[in-house]
Amino acid sequence: MTDRNVMLAFPHAGTVRAEFMMAVVRLAAGDSPVGEIADRESGPGIGIARNDLAVRFLSSSMDWLWFCDTDTVISDATLPALLDAADEQDRPVLGAVCCILHDHRVRTATYATTRDVDGTFAFTHLGELPADTLLRVDATGCGCLLIHRSVFKRLSEANAEWDRLWFAEMIVDTHQLGEDLSFCMRCAMAEIPVFVHSGIGVGHMKAVMLGQVTA
Repeated sequence: MTDRNVMLAFPHAGTVRAEFMMAVVRLAAGDSPVGEIADRESGPGIGIARNDLAVRFLSSSMDWLWFCDTDTVISDATLPALLDAADEQDRPVLGAVCCILHDHRVRTATYATTRDVDGTFAFTHLGELPADTLLRVDATGCGCLLIHRSVFKRLSEANAEWDRLWFAEMIVDTHQLGEDLSFCMRCAMAEIPVFVHSGIGVGHMKAVMLGQVTA
């Protein structure tokens, strides 16, 4: 039997998509590495929900926290592939490639740090990713993110004010960062590497408008 050393955690707004629900049912019923499943109803402050879920994770015996958002579409191979590529020491934070809509364009939620024209800090989307490659990135989203439990201890040791607030939103050079980029910023400050694997892709279900408003 597979070692059940992963907590699957997901914030939600009271409902979940059927694709996500069926994936969770398969994980719970099958021989998967998921030993516990935790949810947290969330309003606009999703960082609060993620922090609460992380605290619940740390009180468990699980080694890995797997954030998988309820609008993410995964396969039965997603988690095994992440666990195979992750490493407690070298790759303790590892994400799958998840696409988002930004400025009406489909981009991957993978980022590098840069500077705006006025010299202030900013994130920029990475371009096309090389195929089937482990990539160290400055930040990625939490839609499908695997985190080793040691990461939270290292973050809290790096800055005591971060304890239990690992996903609290940050403001950097007047830019308000989301909870996912804020978490990655803290990892960078604590010298914790963040990776994505371009060979592990997941779907992202979003409502979009078709056509154009012309009059």
